[in-house]
Amino acid sequence: MLPLCRWSGCVVALALAAWPLRAAEVGPYLPNQTEAVLVVNVKQLVEAPLLKDHLEPIKQALKQLDVAPQAFKQLGLEPWNDAERIIVAWTGNPDGESPCILLQGNFDNAKIEAAAARIAKEEAKDKNTPVQERFTNGQRVWFLRCAEEPQWLALGLLDQGTLFLSRHPGRVAEAVGKKEGKVKHELRKDLQTLLGRLDAKQSIGVASLSRPLNFAGLLGNLPGNLQNVAGGVTLGDDIRLELALSARDTQTAKAAAGQLEDSLNQLKALTAVLVTQKKQYAPLADLINGLKVTTQGNELAFKATIDRDLLEKVFKKEP
Repeated sequence: MLPLCRWSGCVVALALAAWPLRAAEVGPYLPNQTEAVLVVNVKQLVEAPLLKDHLEPIKQALKQLDVAPQAFKQLGLEPWNDAERIIVAWTGNPDGESPCILLQGNFDNAKIEAAAARIAKEEAKDKNTPVQERFTNGQRVWFLRCAEEPQWLALGLLDQGTLFLSRHPGRVAEAVGKKEGKVKHELRKDLQTLLGRLDAKQSIGVASLSRPLNFAGLLGNLPGNLQNVAGGVTLGDDIRLELALSARDTQTAKAAAGQLEDSLNQLKALTAVLVTQKKQYAPLADLINGLKVTTQGNELAFKATIDRDLLEKVFKKEP
């Protein structure tokens, strides 16, 4: 079983009906300190033509990601069958902080709460019950026993069909408090603006301020030239990637574009070498050559379209 931080990472990796992605709809229960948001439209992904032949293996893989299997089972929760949209929020650097996760879908909150209350009552007899009722900052939070450390996962029941999960009980209490009107919604204005720019037709959407971009140092010093990123991936008969990156000014935008282009050129050079050694890498070179970076003022656009034929060539097995 995977801890929540790795669980969210697997959601992203496995993800490569639309709702209008207005900030008011995505953000009401996000922590006020949120700096990055990932939105996965599960329903749209499941219906994507590119994934129709791979749904069962994906579902089986997702079942291995349950962090609190016994608690989920007794609550009648099947997150990966019932979720239609997953929203992952980070309040800072994802490399050092566990995320908060909102699940939206076919969840019966009243039934879940009744089951949680019934199980929690058994705590007086058995301290090892998989569900416990606690109060954090005056709000009811359900604690689900996990299969591995850290021991507990906090659950909050929000609007019908909406669940909030986090390793941090305080984050769950904040969301429950917002639902009850006891905590003010104060999501950062700049993040709200980014959320409003997300395309409702995208299968996966991302909106991030600059600090979370330096995840594990993978982007080097590039995040230092950026203020924010918004965009996502759309799966249909092909895969379309569109990201809009904002820099502080025109000069830093050009510097950031130069860094991205340098990285792409290095990747292209590497694949060119591979192609000379093995011709089957040629489709991969075509794929990378399709990545484009453009600038306009302080804005950068990073786009790519990968059609079905190219994907089949890339993943075609040698005879």
